[in-house]
Amino acid sequence: MVFRSPISQLKARAVLIDMEESVVNYSHKSNIGEIFDPGLSITSQSGSGNNWATGFCDYGAQYRESILDSLRQAAEKCDTMGSWFLIHSMGGGTGSGLGTYILSILRDEFPETERLVTSVYPSEDDDVITSPYNTTLAMNQLTEHADSVFPVDNLSLDTIVKKVRSVKV
Repeated sequence: MVFRSPISQLKARAVLIDMEESVVNYSHKSNIGEIFDPGLSITSQSGSGNNWATGFCDYGAQYRESILDSLRQAAEKCDTMGSWFLIHSMGGGTGSGLGTYILSILRDEFPETERLVTSVYPSEDDDVITSPYNTTLAMNQLTEHADSVFPVDNLSLDTIVKKVRSVKV
């Protein structure tokens, strides 16, 4: 008899995209990794170099068709589509640039479906010098393409994670 964990019965309707493949690989190898469909993951090896334009213009154009194919596959698995939920960072190049490019794809290809976005904003002590520029350029795209934006401060997330890790179970 083969033991199957309860989580193995769950399947996330998620498309994982990052231009640094290690981030997506980490998700697939985590203790909940089996819920993600590896066929709905899009990665590269080089990252976006903390540059909004690289993520939006270069990777957006380069990966548009594979992103669109993955989004369509994810949508086809749903009985009904109420919304898309996008989580991305605002400070780096992939999250701010490619993340908002994906948002524009969703608006164009699924115009009747709500686009809900959680944007993780860099903290003021962020060491990426281009973060303010990436954030500004991404915010312009958010106002154009998102229906709702739930901003989250990265420092607050870090504080929460530290508190959770310090709790002994």
